[in-house]
Amino acid sequence: MKKLVLAGGGHAHLETLTNLKKFGPYTEKIVISPDENLLYSGMAPGLLEGRYSKDQFSINIKKITKRQGASFIKDRLIKIEPEQNILILDSGKKIKYDLLSVNTGSITKENIPIQNSKNIINVKPIDNLLNLNEILNKKSKDKKCNVAVIGAGAAGVEIAATMASIRKRCANSRVTLFSGGYFLPIFPKRFKDIAFKYLLSRNIKIESSPIKKIDNNIIQTGKNEDFYEIIVVATGTMAHDIFIKSGIPASPYGDMKVNNFLQSIKYKNIFGGGDCIYFENHSLVKAGVHAVKEGKILYHNLLNFHKNKALKKFIPEDDFLQILNLGKGEAVLKKKRLILKGRSAFILKDLIDKNFIRKFKMLE
Repeated sequence: MKKLVLAGGGHAHLETLTNLKKFGPYTEKIVISPDENLLYSGMAPGLLEGRYSKDQFSINIKKITKRQGASFIKDRLIKIEPEQNILILDSGKKIKYDLLSVNTGSITKENIPIQNSKNIINVKPIDNLLNLNEILNKKSKDKKCNVAVIGAGAAGVEIAATMASIRKRCANSRVTLFSGGYFLPIFPKRFKDIAFKYLLSRNIKIESSPIKKIDNNIIQTGKNEDFYEIIVVATGTMAHDIFIKSGIPASPYGDMKVNNFLQSIKYKNIFGGGDCIYFENHSLVKAGVHAVKEGKILYHNLLNFHKNKALKKFIPEDDFLQILNLGKGEAVLKKKRLILKGRSAFILKDLIDKNFIRKFKMLE
């Protein structure tokens, strides 16, 4: 009996997860994930302003796995032995596979010296935002709670904007976004200007000076230093060290190098999707929309590889819909040349996100 293993329960695996029965009764199917629930990253910042509960943006992948007649193992993949087709898990357990797909997500790049500090929260993995929300709830009892968000990419901007609502929990508070001189670098000027003005209107300070170090929760730049009770780090992402440790071709940041079929460039029975892969022939911005769209091709190619049929190329959208949550029920969106701001942009985002969650919750 052949064995299909899905390592990681990220967005790119959802399509395969919900179609595991299609691989037939004579294939053993295993899903390995450290968490029984997938948190949908598109709605996670809304948790911080009290707009969504955890249940509203989580999908129970364990239940879906069981409904598909597959086995669920709550564990973490730490290494692959590709020549022997063996997975090594954090518990020490070893799993054989014939066909493997990896969607283990990413972690935050830690490129700032941090010493003797507490309440430091990395944005990735996305589950960390649950810890951040708990810390905010505890801090609501304090008279003062200054928050720093480091990194002004899409994640940093959304978190800073939604965390401005901390003033509802802690009246005497301050949110500072440390941009390092780069504000939404991949977006067009008009989009940046809109988001920048929204943050200022929320009384969020934007500090462009690079950070030298963080010591005892004091952030030091070339100009000044200040103390922050909570520090959120959103300085970009990188893959876990799984592929580098396993001798599988990877990018400098540890992402598995894949071809246009989402297949390892060296080991043809290993596929992947989401934040943990790197396309050999072209660069692709890390975005949840890519992981979701990869999911359909990944499922098709896993099934066809299993049946010895032709694979399909993944062709990313050049100008996909992008929407940033700016808090208070407002957003800014971009699609080709169209840029829309305000409540209507958020209503569209909210509708898209809830429909996505509803689709998979129905299959739990």
